[in-house]
Amino acid sequence: MDNKILRNWDLELDIRELQGNIWNVGNKYILKSFDKLDNVNKNVKLTKLLTSSHINIPYIKETVDNREFIMDNLKYYILFEKIDGINIVDLFNKNYLHIGKESAKCIASLHKGLKKIEKDIDINDNNILFEMKSWIYYEFERYGWSIISYEEYLKLLNKLELLSINLPTQLVHGDLHLGNLLYKDSRFTGYIDFDLSEKNLRVFDISYFLVSIISENSDIMLDNKKWRDFYNTFLDQCSIENELTNEEIEAVPIVMMAIELLFVAYFLRAENIHLAEKTMEIYRFLENFNKKL
Repeated sequence: MDNKILRNWDLELDIRELQGNIWNVGNKYILKSFDKLDNVNKNVKLTKLLTSSHINIPYIKETVDNREFIMDNLKYYILFEKIDGINIVDLFNKNYLHIGKESAKCIASLHKGLKKIEKDIDINDNNILFEMKSWIYYEFERYGWSIISYEEYLKLLNKLELLSINLPTQLVHGDLHLGNLLYKDSRFTGYIDFDLSEKNLRVFDISYFLVSIISENSDIMLDNKKWRDFYNTFLDQCSIENELTNEEIEAVPIVMMAIELLFVAYFLRAENIHLAEKTMEIYRFLENFNKKL
């Protein structure tokens, strides 16, 4: 990344790449690139709506000529002010039950804020049930149902479809894991990365968060008691903060399994059989856990 791009904001700071389209700018800002104008407009609109609702997210720093984004070499760029905080790692070697409660509070607060603004933004309606019936199905079919049998897939799909009838939908984060929740000195400081925000089941975010905990801490699959304690503590706090329905609580493990199949299909699409098989190990763990609930 050429530092010249920062002239748009009248800045002279070091740029350090964090990942393919994200850079740390002088430890004060985060620069993100986008390929599509639609994604830029979505980010700008969401940022404005969420900040106006007092949700702690990074502000957009405008350019010297008051633009919210720039275009350079067929890519779009937004500069966000950096939130003071870091994401939690190595969860189960910390006070994981307390972190589970605090995370549930953060998710509930975010969902309340997202619910208030959803009528003011035109955004994808991308229910996990629709994805299970479309591209996920076709990826498993393309591989001849070698990763999961058609009968097993259909059984989960039917459960999800039956439960979905009574599940509330709303605008959700779409990529909610500990990496996108920032803390400083055990105090929550903000949410980041709304690139995958969409209208979906409300429990999608809750289920996605739980799945991500296993993915990032795979050893927890060897300690059923510790996982069960975290799962129950987190869900109990979610219910306290945002009044989850009985149907939503019942649906969480089913939605978790569907999300895991989404990732399996994603890796199959990328021709990464190794990661697809590793992800199926988490699916099997969830399947066994679900039987004991």
